[in-house]
Amino acid sequence: MPEDDGTTGDGTTGDGTTGATSPLDRVADGLAADQVALLGARRRLGGPRARRLVDRGGTVGTVAGAALALGFTVLATVATVRTVRAGVGRTDVRTPYRDVTGFGRERSEADLALVDHRLSALVAALELGPAPTPADARDLVGGAARRLVRWVAAGRPHDDALAPTLRAYDAVMDVMEAPAAAEEGDLEAAGAAYVGAWRATLGR
Repeated sequence: MPEDDGTTGDGTTGDGTTGATSPLDRVADGLAADQVALLGARRRLGGPRARRLVDRGGTVGTVAGAALALGFTVLATVATVRTVRAGVGRTDVRTPYRDVTGFGRERSEADLALVDHRLSALVAALELGPAPTPADARDLVGGAARRLVRWVAAGRPHDDALAPTLRAYDAVMDVMEAPAAAEEGDLEAAGAAYVGAWRATLGR
C-alpha cells in the first residue's frame, strides 16, 4: 500500500486545497474521466424527453418509465464491464492499481468494479436531474472516485463520512428493482438523494 500523502480521500488537504496526486489518485482520475465521458450518452437516453413521457402517465408513461429505468440500469452497467476488460479503449486502471496495491487480479478487478458501479450510478443520477456543468460533473465524480478508490484499497473499512453515500447507492439499487419505480418518480428521487449524499460528503 502507498504511504499517506497527507490528503483526504478526495485528494484534497484538510482545508480543501489540492494536495499532491498519488498513484491511487491517478487510478481514480482515470475511472472518473471515463465515466464523465459517458454523461452525454446517458442524457440522450434518459433525458427530458423520456421524463416528459413518464409524466404523461397511463400506458405511455408506464412504458416510458420502464425505458427510463432500463436506460439507467444498462448505462450504469456498461461502463463497469468495460472497466475490467482489456482492449476496449478504456483508461488502463487495472495495471496501475495492482502495481500500487500489490493486490492480485481477482481482488483488483473486484475493487475497481465496485468503484465503477458507484461512479456509474452517480453519473446516471446526474442525468436525471438538472444538467450539471462539465466542471461540476468532473469535480463531483472525480472527488467521489478518489474517495472510493482509497476506501477499497484500504480494505473497505467503516467510514462515517462515506457511509451516507453507500446507503444512498443501495437505495438507488433497491428502487431499480421495483417495477413501477420510474413511473412514480422514485428513481429520480433516489438519484437526487445519491447525488446529494456525495455533495455533502465531499463538501461540494
